[in-house]
Amino acid sequence: MRKVILAIILLICGINLKAQVWAEQTSVWHYSYWNIGEGGFIKIEYNSDTVLLNRNCQKLEVLRYRFFSIPNVGMIFAGAMHLNPEFTSVSGDTVFYWINNEFRVLYSFNAQVGDSWDLGVDTNGNFLCSKSIVVVDSIGTMLINNKMRRWLHLRSIDSSSVVLNGKVIEGIGSTKDYLFPVIHNCNPAICPEIDNMQFLCFESLNLGSYNPVNTICEPYLGLENIKSKDIIIYPNPATDYIYIENITEKAKIEIYKMDGMLQQSTNVNSTINIRNLHEGLYLVKIQTDMGVVVKKFVKQ
Repeated sequence: MRKVILAIILLICGINLKAQVWAEQTSVWHYSYWNIGEGGFIKIEYNSDTVLLNRNCQKLEVLRYRFFSIPNVGMIFAGAMHLNPEFTSVSGDTVFYWINNEFRVLYSFNAQVGDSWDLGVDTNGNFLCSKSIVVVDSIGTMLINNKMRRWLHLRSIDSSSVVLNGKVIEGIGSTKDYLFPVIHNCNPAICPEIDNMQFLCFESLNLGSYNPVNTICEPYLGLENIKSKDIIIYPNPATDYIYIENITEKAKIEIYKMDGMLQQSTNVNSTINIRNLHEGLYLVKIQTDMGVVVKKFVKQ
């Protein structure tokens, strides 16, 4: 009987350890990103499991919310894009990720200072980088919502094709740049458009919310709120006039080209003459008492 009880206790402890090492189902990560003229955030959700190479693994859905920065207009919502899903697997204290058709070590929470591992990317072509090695600089523990979690501070060597830097927390992952390694440039002769990324927040059913600097998890998304959807521009495409519904008496209306050049401005008017505009895509910036709303229309 005692052996049975001991076995049950060990099983429960093993399950709890695995749940601590890596994220549980319902986990959601948010990371911001910025590139030339474009920014937004990436939302990662773990809601299902699958099997790869006969290994049970976690399937993480990745969604990129894109916003363009237009001079004199601001951030414009450009839609949400599904990226390829990511896959992870857990064995003991180690989290693996699917890269180049195999599982490689992503995080090792039993690592000691000075330990290192290969992230599985040996070259990134024109960027002149080579084998991707990450080194453990320091380790420790911390309390998150009254739950103890181990952490590692990682540093990638300078010649790495992909890098993974900063603090990595058990059950959460990277809390610096991105959940997974990001591409690195070792070629001073080129300036590639590589996303600058930053951790925003994490949430799961068991651990709760982790938002260390109390930031907005989904920046800019308020630009596409219900008030924006209430304002309607028609017809679209249009030839001579556009009509705007559901604007207030205090609204100011400006029409811009996509390069941010102002074309015309008017106070509130539900009918706007656009005959003088050339054919193409335009932005209508509507300043209301509830804030700024930006809509697009096509002039034919």
